[in-house]
Amino acid sequence: MMKKLTLAMSVFLMICSTQAIAESVKISTLNWGYYVGETLTDNGPHAVIVREAFKEVGKNVEFSFYPWKRAHNNALTKKTLLISASDTKERREIFFYSKPYDNAASYLIGLKKNTFKFNGNVESLKNYSIGVLSGHYLVKMLQDAGVNDVIEVSNDIQNIKMLFADRFDFIALSKKPATAIINNEPSINGTVEQVVFYNPPLRDNPVHLIAHKDMPKSKEIISAFNKGLQIIKNNGTYDLIIKKYDLF
Repeated sequence: MMKKLTLAMSVFLMICSTQAIAESVKISTLNWGYYVGETLTDNGPHAVIVREAFKEVGKNVEFSFYPWKRAHNNALTKKTLLISASDTKERREIFFYSKPYDNAASYLIGLKKNTFKFNGNVESLKNYSIGVLSGHYLVKMLQDAGVNDVIEVSNDIQNIKMLFADRFDFIALSKKPATAIINNEPSINGTVEQVVFYNPPLRDNPVHLIAHKDMPKSKEIISAFNKGLQIIKNNGTYDLIIKKYDLF
């Protein structure tokens, strides 16, 4: 009888252990050109980094892809975590932030034919129209600098189309997604050679995994991710991902 109980207990513990190892983390994100997307190989480098980091601490990841505003709202309403999130003062008050895992700097992008000069002074853009992804932190940043004609668009492809159609003077976007979309999206009527990425960037943009402070186990999940991220940095996996996807 004791042997049967011992065996039953062992089986129970194995089941519990397997369930713990298979624990899933639900994450919302957007389709963001080069960095993350449902049609990209392995969902893109940001997804690969997050997946590999969680794998090291025994957690699976379930990604759901939405327009940015909806993905962000899922995190606000404590339904999911959010990846590729920028660091803002307002969000810091609501969310726990992971350590950064990439820097997706945001650039002012224009057409070379316009011969505009930019020295990094955002206030010099006051009289120009700028297309920005709806809900992006740059919307507030530009408006706070006095740029009145900030037009929010639903996705990066639309933003780039509007630039080539001369509907906007500029757009604001990270360099790698912009380049990937221009090179690979058939509906784009233009080439990378026609645009200029103005230096300096509008802002460096370290990206993070974030979780609402009132979401169950959110602090523990962020801590687990940080631990996994450090592991893949120590064992060389992170560097291999960076090299494979040419992130820096």
